Amino acid sequence: MYHTRTLSPAPRRREHSQVVSTAVLLTAILFAGFVLRIAALTADRFHADEALYAGWALRILDDDPLLLGVPVDKPPLYLYTLAGAMGVFGPSEVAARLPNLAASMLGIALTFRLGSTLYGLRTGIWAAVFVALSPFDILFARTAFTDPMLVLWMLCALYAVARGRWLWAGIWLGLAQATKQHGALLIPLVVLVGEVLLFHSGVRRGRLPAFGRRLAIGALGFALPYGLVVAWDSARWAIRPGYWTQSTMSYGGLAWAPVIEWGERLMEWLSWARYLTGSPVLNVLLLLGVAGLLLHGWRRHRGAQETTLDQALVTYGLGYLLFHTVLRFSVWDRYLLPLVPVVALLGARVVAQGERGLTQIAGRGDRAGRFLRGVRSACVLIIVLSAAIAGSKGALNGYPVGGEHWAYQGLDEVAAYLKQNAPEDAVLYHHWLLWHYTYYLHDADLELRWWESGEHLRREALRTPDREQYIVLPDWRTMEPEASGVRLQPIYEARRQDGSVSLQLCRIELEK
Repeated sequence: MYHTRTLSPAPRRREHSQVVSTAVLLTAILFAGFVLRIAALTADRFHADEALYAGWALRILDDDPLLLGVPVDKPPLYLYTLAGAMGVFGPSEVAARLPNLAASMLGIALTFRLGSTLYGLRTGIWAAVFVALSPFDILFARTAFTDPMLVLWMLCALYAVARGRWLWAGIWLGLAQATKQHGALLIPLVVLVGEVLLFHSGVRRGRLPAFGRRLAIGALGFALPYGLVVAWDSARWAIRPGYWTQSTMSYGGLAWAPVIEWGERLMEWLSWARYLTGSPVLNVLLLLGVAGLLLHGWRRHRGAQETTLDQALVTYGLGYLLFHTVLRFSVWDRYLLPLVPVVALLGARVVAQGERGLTQIAGRGDRAGRFLRGVRSACVLIIVLSAAIAGSKGALNGYPVGGEHWAYQGLDEVAAYLKQNAPEDAVLYHHWLLWHYTYYLHDADLELRWWESGEHLRREALRTPDREQYIVLPDWRTMEPEASGVRLQPIYEARRQDGSVSLQLCRIELEK
């Protein structure tokens, strides 16, 4: 005979009320995150890497679906996603940024689910708040870099392993590796979290064999999408090197950084890491709070699942930073994007535990209890305001993260001018903007020529003196194309929103 447990009306009403209030709160968080991410969606022109990826996507849509005509140093998933977005919505910067905008929004929801599964509802809500208001996440959500999609797959894999779905965790990690080579650095975090949860699941006897079986299942899942990547890559080998080989050729491969540089490199990474929250208040709270969290867990809850998860996240975060410090990774802001959810979960743990402690102490109805409840409310308000201010500043390009804001303003206007006014056989010289031209001048017939010095430019111009020849000079250029016998006649100026000249288009005239 089966028995079912029925809740009395009062608990059912409380449970329903909690579900509704959580749904309303999460909706508000998602709405705020969406508004911040689209506030300046069209303000910036592409960074060089964004333009390169978008240019490759346009080649896929045209007549080179395997990208045989260009050297490619990235796996294919993100490039085909860009091509799909621009194929559906048309070739534009906004269309190219839509996949990352969607990935970022899904990332907020997934961080909530992950935090709730690992630590409880309160932590999940705070983690979603911190991701939604993170300047790092906001600024990269409106780019065409590969990293926001990479972080989405990371969160999918973490949530899958938190639910015991190791096959799906492997599939999501395979998709991460199909998006960017950095996907390999996400595997330790997923495996570490999975091992912690398995250890605390009650499986004691034969734990290592059970863990090994799950790793094998995850590896099988990983092989499913990554096998397609290998098939794609091998189809190009007869003409082009594989993307791993090309990546080594483009970036020089990985090597140990000289020990004497480690301190300087670490400080450079930390200077980027401060923008993960963008708030000095939150950064101090995070550093002191996490230290207190680890100390409290070690003294009072040693061996508890939550304590072990805290240690795992901190270990991974520090290891990720140190790994990028001691190896010759370029110190680029986007490499730190996978740390946004890690920092958000740790920050949420600190706040949720602090709230819980103050609530327990303030449970009394006397004056001291009322005072502590007021302190709790004030602390929550300060934290939310600090995060909201940082997020709002990020939404308005207030931090040097997520591309080179304002550097390429007006480049689309210069491209439009050339398409409309330059002859079909015209020559356009490049030194800094080649990757931009692969996108902005994709459908133009201009001949692109590289120049390395003023004298080199003069020699190249003399090869075709009867053709129209142009050069675009950004205001931040690092060298001048000056040479005797060559005059640059300005014919068009592009300006930023503040009125300053960003780019100058010149016609090259040879003096007789």
